[in-house]
Amino acid sequence: MSSLISLFDHEAYIVRNTLMEIIGNLIVELLCNLDEVNDVEVRNNYLKTKEKFTDILFDRIYDKNSFCRSKVLQIFEKLGENNTISVVNYLKLLKEASGRLRDEKSGVRKRAISLISRIIIIYSTIFKNDRFLNYDELESLIHDASAKINKSTKQLEDYNEKLKDIARKYEDEVEPSGMI
Repeated sequence: MSSLISLFDHEAYIVRNTLMEIIGNLIVELLCNLDEVNDVEVRNNYLKTKEKFTDILFDRIYDKNSFCRSKVLQIFEKLGENNTISVVNYLKLLKEASGRLRDEKSGVRKRAISLISRIIIIYSTIFKNDRFLNYDELESLIHDASAKINKSTKQLEDYNEKLKDIARKYEDEVEPSGMI
């Protein structure tokens, strides 16, 4: 892949578009399907590679050719539809897409509007809200979710202890009556 990335310097925009499409497909099909990957180190490598590829796509938003700029916005929309963009990158992507609204080419502006509307839909689905949340509201949601996770973890530990106690009592009752 590293030898292919050097082709981003190629003059033909079709080559650059194809490379961006390949990177998008790799992110969706390979780097985000981690359900079957059990090795933590391999998972971390996949996530790092995904972030590097995402950064490459972010760089292509400023390509000299309008077809490439439009294509990368289309690829980001596809990544959003496949739920492969981290929440942190949504804010960065929203900023970048907003900047493309001033592009000289109408095709790029059209793609930017489409991407921004997709981000708003995804964002509202993630946070079950019809508006963007400010930093304090996001922090509050994160704090509440962490508290709920801690409470659920404690309850689970308590239930496991109760199950162990029941199993020990059952074993104690079964052993003496089993001896003849």
